Amino acid sequence: MFLIREKYLFGRFGEGIYISIRIKKNNFNDNLTEILRKKVIKKLNVISALTNGEVELIKQIYKFDGRSYDAFYPLPVKLTDFEVELFEIDEFSITEDDFYIIGNSGDPTNNHITIINMLYLKKYNGYLYFPLAYGDKDYIKEVTEYANKVFPSKCYFQYDFISPNKYNHIMIEAKGGIFNHNRQQALGNILSLLYHNKEVYMNKNILSFKDLKSRGVSIFDLNEFGNVIPQQNNKKIIEDNFSDKKASELWAMMIKDLIHEKN
Repeated sequence: MFLIREKYLFGRFGEGIYISIRIKKNNFNDNLTEILRKKVIKKLNVISALTNGEVELIKQIYKFDGRSYDAFYPLPVKLTDFEVELFEIDEFSITEDDFYIIGNSGDPTNNHITIINMLYLKKYNGYLYFPLAYGDKDYIKEVTEYANKVFPSKCYFQYDFISPNKYNHIMIEAKGGIFNHNRQQALGNILSLLYHNKEVYMNKNILSFKDLKSRGVSIFDLNEFGNVIPQQNNKKIIEDNFSDKKASELWAMMIKDLIHEKN
């Protein structure tokens, strides 16, 4: 949150917007926090969110009626001018076989099991790469065991953090990514894959899917896997909308507007 000439700017990204939807009603601390959030957000002058859908969600939940902007934080992964660090992974060749990146972490919101079942029903016979460097330990164990059972000798599980350059290498070599979140999540991975013209499959009901579609991005619903012939040409769209340069422009435009706004 930032204060500009007695105007409060509220920047919301990712999970924070969705806390009210999944809050534990029987938890006193969570309920008290949410009551305070509603009182504060309702009085804010300005909000900034990545998509129009998120702005509408904030208006609906918190009765916000101020102004909105679409300034966003820079992506955690560089789209351009990055180095690629080659490396070998035991029992998994990322240069000789097609593989898809499955989810972005070991958080249960990734819904990996549903993806694994979908791929099994689609008779997928390729390789799968699971980034599981952080998340719920019990859930990660469950995903690992289930994936190995359904796709034996076809899975690689990344349990440790690796350098951004190594992860760039994985995304460039991947055929695409499959994501099954129920809210906006993993946008860094998704946008990077799209920038490199990789196939991306998502839950069509979430705000980020709808927003990317509205910008002309070639992206697919999970159920379309195996039923389409992807023809990606997303690089320019992603660069025009989500590059560091674009982020700087939007923040500069918003701050300039607020500073010079008449009271």
